[in-house]
Order: sequence, then C-alpha cells, then structure tokens
Amino acid sequence: MTAKEYLRQLKYLDNRINAKLLEREQIRAIAEKTTIGLSEKVQTSSSADKISDVAVRLVEIEETINKDIDKLVELREEAGQLIDKLVNERYKWALKERYIKFKSLSWLSDSTGLGVDGVRSLLKRAEKRFNTIYSTHA
Repeated sequence: MTAKEYLRQLKYLDNRINAKLLEREQIRAIAEKTTIGLSEKVQTSSSADKISDVAVRLVEIEETINKDIDKLVELREEAGQLIDKLVNERYKWALKERYIKFKSLSWLSDSTGLGVDGVRSLLKRAEKRFNTIYSTHA
C-alpha cells in the first residue's frame, strides 16, 4: 500500500460509516412503519418475525458502525502521528487538512492563496515526503 492509499483509507472509512448511518435510518423507518402497521392488526408469528428480523438487522448495523468508527479514530490518530513527523509545517498542515479533515482542494486553495494547481503541487510534494516516513513505518 502506498502512502497516499494509506491516507485515502480515512475518507473511504468515513464514507462507509456515513452510508451505514443512512442505511440504519432507512431500517429504522421501515421498523416504525412495520410496528405502526402491526399495532392496527392482530399480531401474527410472521409479523413478529418481521419485527425480530428488523431488530437483528439494526443491532448488526450498529455493531459494524461502531467498529468502523473505532477503526477510523485509530487510523486518524496513527496518520496524524506519522504526519507530525514531517519537518515542514506547511506539508503537515496540508496533509492533515486534506486527508484527516477531508477539506476540498478549493478550500485549501482559498486558505493558502494558491491556485488549485498550486495546492495539488503542494500536496504532491507533501505526499512524497510523507511517503518516506510511511515506508519506514509500514
């Protein structure tokens, strides 16, 4: 795994967590509809099974969300510590803003006064320096 791929894991995990949070909300909405519908009817064993299935699915998704959050927090901490080993403060700042805080290139451009191409160049140099640190860590 390259240093850039290592750093991109953070955004991947963040996106995965957000997708699972959305899925959890959709399941909860289904569960609410199911229980409302069932409260109007006589509860049958198949209806109870449906509620049970939804409850199990909610528990499972909560567990995976929590695991992913734990992994993201751990990875952010580790990446931050590795980035802090860089000597150049501007490189540290750029990498943290881009890969740990998920700032856009246009945000970085506005913050630095550089054009987007200048930001890309800055990130490329920072990633190159970070790669030397990451390769000794990995």
